[in-house]
Amino acid sequence: MYRLEYCENIRPNLMDRLSAKRRQIIKETFEVLDEDAARVGLTIYARLLCKHPDYKSLWPQFIAVQDSSLVWSNELKMYGIVFMNAMRFIVDNIDNTAALEERIQKIARSHKKYGVHKTHVKNMVTELLAVLSDRLKKNDQEVNEAWTVFLDVIGELLDEFCGHNDK
Repeated sequence: MYRLEYCENIRPNLMDRLSAKRRQIIKETFEVLDEDAARVGLTIYARLLCKHPDYKSLWPQFIAVQDSSLVWSNELKMYGIVFMNAMRFIVDNIDNTAALEERIQKIARSHKKYGVHKTHVKNMVTELLAVLSDRLKKNDQEVNEAWTVFLDVIGELLDEFCGHNDK
């Protein structure tokens, strides 16, 4: 088990990437996503699984669902809600490094057995940005950059807590 104080001390540059301005952008734009969280979560995961059908095996609850009906399944809808609830907690605690890392560490522990890596998070960026751009009715470079950095930091922490960065 990692001590959070130790983790914070060994990688201050990682958390520094989430500048005050980027954190504010994340908070403000997440409100737009959170207005219809269930649909947004479903849309992000439906898009992700359409582009990366092999990811279906990362979630045991999807195994029994036929590919042709996955997008409309209750399983995917429920997972979209779980995802958005986790994102809500992370965004709500974006200024609290200890709480942020503690939640990501918990997520990492639950996803490690399925082989989830930073790469999976990186592949989600495109889908989240597409949904966000649609919701904002514009494509904003500053917003895209803030979310890309944010999800990259989450991916780095995920890999670290899963032990994928161990040499």
